[in-house]
Parts: sequence; structure tokens; C-alpha cells
Amino acid sequence: MNNADIHNRVKAAMSSLIYKKGYAAPADVLMELGALSKEDYENWRSGRVPYLEKVCQINLSKLSTIMREMRAYAREHNLRSRGPTIVSGERVALSGSVSRKAAMITLSAATPPIL
Repeated sequence: MNNADIHNRVKAAMSSLIYKKGYAAPADVLMELGALSKEDYENWRSGRVPYLEKVCQINLSKLSTIMREMRAYAREHNLRSRGPTIVSGERVALSGSVSRKAAMITLSAATPPIL
């Protein structure tokens, strides 16, 4: 998957998720792209995995590109963040990244973009 593929696939995944759910969470986008399995996501949510990037099935460079494309899509479509705090069912703060620089945010829109 090259950068042009990432751009197109992230755009399609974000548009689809916003249309279906009204928001696009980074973990959902990663699952749509095949970079994160549902099982690994659930293990992270339950605290069995210390940080999400540990179980992503792509390298950190591509993961960074995906996150950058998500931010660009959000800016282009005037989406807003609900905040970077992630909490599991047990109310334990979860980390999306070892460095914590890659904030895992949920983006939402009043009306989904039509592409």
C-alpha cells in the first residue's frame, strides 16, 4: 500500500464510517483498512495490550501516514474532535501510542459528506 493508496482508502473508509455511524474513530478506520483486527482491538480495549500501535499489522510509517490522512480529511470536511481521551469499559485510560503523540480521537459531523 503506497501513499496514494492510503490517501484513497482512508478517504473512502472515513466517508463510509461517517455515513454509517455519524463518526469515524481511528480504530474503526484501521479495522476498515485491514491494519487492525477486531480481536486485537478488543484486547487493547480490555487492557490486555498496552498500546494500540503494538498490534497494528502495518509499520509505524504507514500508521503515521494513515493518521495524517485522517487529520487532513477531518480538516477538509470541517469535522470536529470529541477529544483524545479514551476510556475502556472499566474506566481505565487507554493509550493509542507509546509516545502518546498520536492522539486517538473520534471525529464526527452533523451530516456525512457525499462522495
